[in-house]
Amino acid sequence: MDLSFIQDNSIIICPSEIKNEFITYFNNKIEVRIKCLSKSELIERCYFRYDDNALLYLMKKGKTYSEAKEILVNLRGIKRGNEKLDELYNIYEELNQNHLLKKDYLFKNLFNEKKVYVYGYSKKDEELNYLLKSYLKVDYEFIERKNKNNKPMIINFESKEDEVNRLFIEIAKLVEKGVSLNDIYLYKYPSDYDMLIKKYARYYNLPIEFTCELNLYETSVFNEYLYNLKECNNLIEAYDKLDDYSYYDYGAKRKLVNLINDALNVSDSIDNIYQFIIEKAKGIRLKGKKYDNSIKIVSSNVVRDGYVFIVGFSLGSYPTFSKDTDYLSDKEKEILHLNTSVLKNKINEEELSYFVSNQDNLYISRTSKDGKEEKYDTQVAKSLNLKNIIKNDEGIRYSKELSEIEVARYNDVYFSYRIDGVFVDAIDPKSFAYREYDYHFKYSDVFKDDKMITTSYSRINEYNKCPFKYFIMKLCKCDSFEDSFTINLGNLFHKILEDSLSKSINLNDYQSEIDEKFVTCKDKFFLNHLLPQVEKIIEKNKDFITHSSFNKQYAEVQCTISVDDNSMLKGKIDKIVVNEKEKEIYIVDYKTYNLSFNRMKVPYGFDLQLPLYGVLLKEQFPDYKQVGLYIQNICVQKENEKSFLLNGLTLSDESVISRLDHSIVNKSYYIDKITKTSKGLKKNKSLINEQEFEDILKDAKEALSNSIRNIREGKFDIKPTRFTNEQSSPCSYCKLSSVCFHEARDTNIITIEKEEKESE
Repeated sequence: MDLSFIQDNSIIICPSEIKNEFITYFNNKIEVRIKCLSKSELIERCYFRYDDNALLYLMKKGKTYSEAKEILVNLRGIKRGNEKLDELYNIYEELNQNHLLKKDYLFKNLFNEKKVYVYGYSKKDEELNYLLKSYLKVDYEFIERKNKNNKPMIINFESKEDEVNRLFIEIAKLVEKGVSLNDIYLYKYPSDYDMLIKKYARYYNLPIEFTCELNLYETSVFNEYLYNLKECNNLIEAYDKLDDYSYYDYGAKRKLVNLINDALNVSDSIDNIYQFIIEKAKGIRLKGKKYDNSIKIVSSNVVRDGYVFIVGFSLGSYPTFSKDTDYLSDKEKEILHLNTSVLKNKINEEELSYFVSNQDNLYISRTSKDGKEEKYDTQVAKSLNLKNIIKNDEGIRYSKELSEIEVARYNDVYFSYRIDGVFVDAIDPKSFAYREYDYHFKYSDVFKDDKMITTSYSRINEYNKCPFKYFIMKLCKCDSFEDSFTINLGNLFHKILEDSLSKSINLNDYQSEIDEKFVTCKDKFFLNHLLPQVEKIIEKNKDFITHSSFNKQYAEVQCTISVDDNSMLKGKIDKIVVNEKEKEIYIVDYKTYNLSFNRMKVPYGFDLQLPLYGVLLKEQFPDYKQVGLYIQNICVQKENEKSFLLNGLTLSDESVISRLDHSIVNKSYYIDKITKTSKGLKKNKSLINEQEFEDILKDAKEALSNSIRNIREGKFDIKPTRFTNEQSSPCSYCKLSSVCFHEARDTNIITIEKEEKESE
């Protein structure tokens, strides 16, 4: 590009990605001084920037973190125009009066007597034109981009699998020629290609810098920091108390430092800051793995040196399509001189067309069909008159494992239909044990490279029931969520019981939710039969509180602990009840189906919910003594005197039990199996001493560690577990019974000691 026409002391508005190119060019020309600004920088400095104080201010007004952020972004350039814009303008005025919007009042002076050039942005960009022409009132000139009018071919494939395979073959060819991976780019592809590209990247052993899916809130270091902060109420002290061991959390500790630095600039109470950093952490994405040499995924239309690959180049996927669904409607955007969805689509098409026409080394592919769905050319392909071609398979392969799978597939077709495949003899099938069948599951390295494991008691329970089922359902995500009556009933009961701790309950207040979730006559009939039970539970629980020293209740308590450097256990406890005076605490978990707890199964990784909740609570509330772990069945088919009682484990200490339930004469009407005789407490399996309590928590923690270690080591054998006292097979109603080919000998049969009978 010839830039000799650019005057001294000029300003260039250009995308951030090409700013360095301009700076490098003009650094060699001492006689020409320039300043580069991106469009986003221009908008921020023309109007205002904001910090966390503004976000927190709006959150205290009842907005969520995401709502507050969206409002602040849309306040730039705000003016009155309709009811919504007037409301936003009032918010703007309020924030401005409270000095929460940071304005650069001298910014306009930067443009005095300077020539302004625009490069890399569309002439159709309404908001950019308005800023420069009407707001800053400067003369500006768009630098014309030379168009090479390249006409790349679009390669057509019958399936996405073939398309992605060819993509990696073409990349492998470049690597073979000596092209650096750092000069190879993968254009941001449609989401339905994600799993395929990750799979083939592994087959070809090519490192790609994928986006990390984790956010800061989900990491063990952040959860430990929250726990410390709750203890000491000091942002810096809480960080200093973190363990010294290193976290393999994709830079989470560095992100946490930045978050704390931001929070230190917030002027508010520690309680409000505590909630604020939780919300902010949920929006902080961690960085994916970085490599010295790797393929980068790019999303901008900046023409670059190197090789760019685009897959899935079909109508609907390219260019990015905007709809009139933003916070501000298109009509409101017109009032504010912003780019409407229609204009954005035109600009996106224009920018993609320029990119395709000017990127020298560009590979484009698409499929003709996706299943039964026909795929069509994009408007960009039509306007540029790009031709679709079908390339013959050259028979070149760069992945041994993939080649073996392909040859096996050709041989399968030959044995079944006697159809010869072109590469049926490419590899001797005997070399990779073709048709030598072993149904046992082999090692999976899904958690190699110390990948973070975040788990729960239910997942560990599922793993120990059958490792193979866990692998298919949870890790391969083949377990679709079913919005069943039981799930909806459980969610409704849990919500009502949670609300009952802070307000009086009127079931009519939940009618809209009931109408939405329970639509069939059958569902409504059973709900009307069962719903009155929740009022009885609330009444019973309130009555219990009046007869107990444990009178402080908390609902939906989130707890997290680090099992090891790269593994974390998370849980949400339905209710904890505290005796603040004696620093004692117990757990209640609600169940909408009958469930009993068998402590003899804990060492084998079963019935882990209550003891693992005990482990979590011990970590979260170390100064409190745990005196009970309970289940409360909140939905019963037939009510009797034992309905809705707490059942589980209780510390067998008469003084503790007297504080738990002041009303006991002969037996407790709130906790099952607590009975007094003339000789003291009646012994039974639900009453345990402190050592037994500690042993159960220790067994649960060991079972958790063992299970996580097995998962990390890729042990996903077909190995369903059955206890000798259980009649039915664990595979009786399994969804995978038709595909896992288990045999009776695969079942892991465990014999456990019978628990002692309750004394008479």
